[in-house]
Amino acid sequence: MRISLPYRRLRVAGAALLITAVLIASGACAQPLGGTNRRAEVSADVVVYRSKTELGIVHGTTVDVHAPADFSLVVDEPVLTSDGRYAFSRAGKSDLIVVGVRDGRTRTIPLPKPWARLVAGGSSEVLWSQAPERIMALDLSQDDPQPRIVRDMNVPDGSGNSTENASLGGLSLVAARNNVFLLTGGQQQDQLFVSREDQPIRSLGSIDADLPINTAWISPDGKNAAYLAPVRNCAHAAVTIVNLETENKTTTAPQPDLDDQTRSDIFRIDWQTDGTLDVAYGTSRCTSTGSGLQSLEAPSIWSFTAGQWSPSNPGPILQILKLPDGRTADLIPAGQSNSGTLYMVEQGHRTHIADNVQTIATPAGAEAD
Repeated sequence: MRISLPYRRLRVAGAALLITAVLIASGACAQPLGGTNRRAEVSADVVVYRSKTELGIVHGTTVDVHAPADFSLVVDEPVLTSDGRYAFSRAGKSDLIVVGVRDGRTRTIPLPKPWARLVAGGSSEVLWSQAPERIMALDLSQDDPQPRIVRDMNVPDGSGNSTENASLGGLSLVAARNNVFLLTGGQQQDQLFVSREDQPIRSLGSIDADLPINTAWISPDGKNAAYLAPVRNCAHAAVTIVNLETENKTTTAPQPDLDDQTRSDIFRIDWQTDGTLDVAYGTSRCTSTGSGLQSLEAPSIWSFTAGQWSPSNPGPILQILKLPDGRTADLIPAGQSNSGTLYMVEQGHRTHIADNVQTIATPAGAEAD
């Protein structure tokens, strides 16, 4: 926070007034940057993107910050801290690229765990899982962030109950939100677990998928999580929604009755604040051998609410962000890849921003502490 005081040379008679003003300003500056103050630091019309070659910060239709690095191996990982203050991504094996959304300051921080899969934690923290059965964090608001243990699931909880998980075959963090942690484990990483703050870890049963999942998305109220398994050959993509309190699972798809020669893919998943689940969904026609695909339908946005699917944006679109001033940030698919071209759209006019973009985010959707 900056306090600007008119200043001039004062005679002794005015010294008391000056001292009083300085004390008031000092008290204001000493207020902690928490809650709404922290949110107010970042403009709501900013868009953050990660392409295969850079992190970018967009104000209006101008990319004010380019942070080049190799992000080609990063898939389905967040790009913005929960408070909207920092853009981040792993680059290569063990570099963490961090960009201050407000000031554009760019840093490279060594990751304590090579190839760590990162998840946004609370405030400005990024999380990852690390043996033995720990969730670790770095606070990006610190000049020299040091790793700390957020959750150790091999020690007794506050009630004296054991949370020993040696039989789980290792745990992998796939999502976190408001101190709710979703993990996979088991010998084949085919089991799902949930942990809330210091409560004992609890099994949610099988993930009900043929392949392990790498990431998941927890709803804003922390009651549900959504995930999908990788699709191979001419298979059909589906979303599994698990209730983190009752353990009930629902597996569903926008078009559940496709024939055997049609492959479906879900490219993006996003929860809206009202609990609506949005997905970027598309289909392709398989060749006779199942080894090749022919484009059939461009990706579009489908929404799942009250147990029903409905198309909400005909596309072609991979991701869309609604900004407070009525503009949108549109990620348009490019060919058969899972990346696209970013445009800023205002009153029907599109402005090209960047190519080979993997994901976009905005501080407008950041969570207050």
